[in-house]
Amino acid sequence: MKKNSFMIYNDLIYELYGCRSMGEVMRVMRTHLRMLISFSYASLLISDGRDERGNVRYREPLCIPEAFSEAEEKYMLHIDEDPQAWLMYGSETTLIRESDLMEGENRLTTPLYQHCYSGYDIYDTMQASLIFRGEFLGILTLFHTKKEGIFNEEDAFFCRAMCTHLDRIVYGILRSPSAAPAAPVLTPERVRKLSETYRLTARETQVLLLLFDLKDNREIATELNIQESTLQKHLQNLYRKTGTASRLELMKLDQRERF
Repeated sequence: MKKNSFMIYNDLIYELYGCRSMGEVMRVMRTHLRMLISFSYASLLISDGRDERGNVRYREPLCIPEAFSEAEEKYMLHIDEDPQAWLMYGSETTLIRESDLMEGENRLTTPLYQHCYSGYDIYDTMQASLIFRGEFLGILTLFHTKKEGIFNEEDAFFCRAMCTHLDRIVYGILRSPSAAPAAPVLTPERVRKLSETYRLTARETQVLLLLFDLKDNREIATELNIQESTLQKHLQNLYRKTGTASRLELMKLDQRERF
């Protein structure tokens, strides 16, 4: 992960946890997410429960730009024509790039494309379901035009990483519009338990705490008054002791131990 990308990702997650409405979520994605993943259009379809036949119903689409709502309103009318829609309704977050399922120009000839997206030069889509505690909340979709090409592996990585937070944030807004969930905070008791469970040193525990504060390497090294090369050694020890392989996995340790 490039250092600049990680810093942008940190800022994105920090801003998302401060959102108190879906409108604020879209504002943050319009500014911060675009710095991380390029896209021409984006939409967030929020579930409005199910009808008498068990089909998912959606509220009015939230789109970037807002004018793209016309395309997504058509999509909602033709959602039965989307062969990958059913893949979104599982019990865990799923991310799908359309280019992984259908090759090249074939994507541009489907009835769904002709009904909804032909006027927008859409070339590839990346969809992520938002699911929290087994409850389906909605679908985030990012769109590339032909000039932008297909979404790459790094795009998918950052989108998937963001959605591990976004589903929790959306759930909090939907269930309590006046108070979105606060960013994850490790209480002294949780810190002690994690440190004991993984036999962390005092310094490794300090590094883990700063990671949960979404600080980058430079900030952590400065705060601990150590070299970045020394910090890398502490990170490698953390990965080894906890059986993780990335910062994202480290930051999910508390959730893994709790549930």
